Amino acid sequence: MSGRLINPDTRTGRLAGGVRGFVREVFVVPVRRGSPRPSGWPPGLRAIMIGTAVCYLIAIAMILVSGPMRSSTELVLAGDLMTYPRVAGPVVIMILTLCLALLLTGLLHVHPAVRIPGLFVATAIALLPAGGFMAVLGSLRLVILVPLLFLLLIILVRWRESFHWLEFVLILAIVVLVFTLPVALISIAGSALGSDVTGSVTTVVLLGLIPLAIPAAFAAGSAFVELVGSAAIWSVSELRGETGRIGAGHLARARFGSQRRRVPVLWWLIFAALVAACVASFVNRYPPAALPGVLPGNLAVLAALIALTALVVLFVRRAPGRGLDPTPLRILGSAAVLALPVGTVVTLPVLVKTVLLALGISLNGVSGTGLGDPLNALGDRISGLEMEPIRAFLALPAAVLAIWYARRGNLVSALVWVGLVGWSLLMLGAWLDLPLLEPVLLAGCVLILVLAALSWAVRRQLGPTRRFGLLAGLAFCLVLPYRDQIADPVAWLLGASGIAAVLFGLLWRVLTDADFTHVDSPGFPRAARVLLFAANALFASLALLMIAISRYSESAIDLEVFTGAGSQLVGSVAAVAVVAGLLITLAGGREVDPEAERMTDVSVINR
Repeated sequence: MSGRLINPDTRTGRLAGGVRGFVREVFVVPVRRGSPRPSGWPPGLRAIMIGTAVCYLIAIAMILVSGPMRSSTELVLAGDLMTYPRVAGPVVIMILTLCLALLLTGLLHVHPAVRIPGLFVATAIALLPAGGFMAVLGSLRLVILVPLLFLLLIILVRWRESFHWLEFVLILAIVVLVFTLPVALISIAGSALGSDVTGSVTTVVLLGLIPLAIPAAFAAGSAFVELVGSAAIWSVSELRGETGRIGAGHLARARFGSQRRRVPVLWWLIFAALVAACVASFVNRYPPAALPGVLPGNLAVLAALIALTALVVLFVRRAPGRGLDPTPLRILGSAAVLALPVGTVVTLPVLVKTVLLALGISLNGVSGTGLGDPLNALGDRISGLEMEPIRAFLALPAAVLAIWYARRGNLVSALVWVGLVGWSLLMLGAWLDLPLLEPVLLAGCVLILVLAALSWAVRRQLGPTRRFGLLAGLAFCLVLPYRDQIADPVAWLLGASGIAAVLFGLLWRVLTDADFTHVDSPGFPRAARVLLFAANALFASLALLMIAISRYSESAIDLEVFTGAGSQLVGSVAAVAVVAGLLITLAGGREVDPEAERMTDVSVINR
């Protein structure tokens, strides 16, 4: 007995092997590469993360049963428009208490440029309940101020030291006194006066929670871009029988027995079918009558991106050390990682506005004066700004960063920033009322791939490697616009609509984006990375929980809006970067000996 239930040489065996390969390369490998790794963590950190994981799972479970929870339990009014189940209130406060403790502890040991403003903002958010309802607390203000002095003492004593689990315990106790206890006292005082203010307290807390959740929701939008891109490239690799090489991050190459200059007819048929499908998708979004108004602005965008890409390639070739090969999956991963910091930048006005309002409320409440009124007024002024021109001007620093990475030989990062330039130009088009949208950018990428294929075919240079790369690029451009439709079955399985897609994106980012916690540095220790990563994930899940149980979709706290923006960002960035990276790789590619290729793949996988 061989021990195999299915013969791999049969049709059923090949199908089962294909399914296993798909699951392994699209799901298992990214999770294995980017999930948290407890080995090497300081003592006590593992226990803290176990408790955090339990709270995270509780939040997810409550999101999934939010509908039955609302229909079968008593609802509490929060403000004029929002209601939520009463039983969820204590759980939300408990999880938020843990979030604040993780955030404050994680910020304790990072670089001063991050630590000082971070601790200031996190403390202000912790003071929101007390600041917003100080009139109810009255003489109990000392209950708030004394723990704050202890927090300041811990910061002054421990900021030069390494992480110790006792820091988290002490800070958690301080957060309970500063944040959780005032919430309980306010609720008790309100009940004694015959009014239920729990909902109002939760609304104030939510005001401070959303700014920390927006960047994570923005990054969650990249999940389906990464998944559909990986699936498309893997599917094309299966046509060549090259499954195992995608996981290693390499552009799959054919095993060459003999060199044939003539391109197989079947390949041309597949190529033509993919091009036709891409054209049909584009025409479906832009009828022919609308093309005269669409093309001029987009041709200018494509010309700018081609010129910047050429400049990047020139600098990379002159760099003393060459970076990683710009293979599709490596670029997809880099674009997804970029979503969180860029999401923070593009939503910065929203973050600044909400943080200013939180600071103003806290200062007014704690001081008993109008000390925070200027901050509230400044926050109101920022809320009136137009966001599109601000985001459009990101093109300039993105172009500078693309050239900066290129001069250091890092082609992958440079191409990702080139893609961000394209996204910023799309924002500029939206501001100027020009139809500069993602389908047009994808159509330009398809056109460039077709021209490259024809050029190589005429010069008899369209070998197996280039044929695979061109099909991978076309497949990616074809499936990318339909990532929202691919998300619909996931939403159906999870029992909700847009919230389920956001939840899946958040889960995927938690499982695949922890690779930055695998390293250490003096200005950003590993323990701080783990704590901040956990706080960010928990804040995002808690914000989504509040939206799910309250059924409140006001745009100021609608994470689906920011998730959609993140999907658009990463989709546009990935389209430009993947196609540019493919063409750069294929233009300088060379055919290799199959045995040498096999040994290279084995060495990479074993590394």
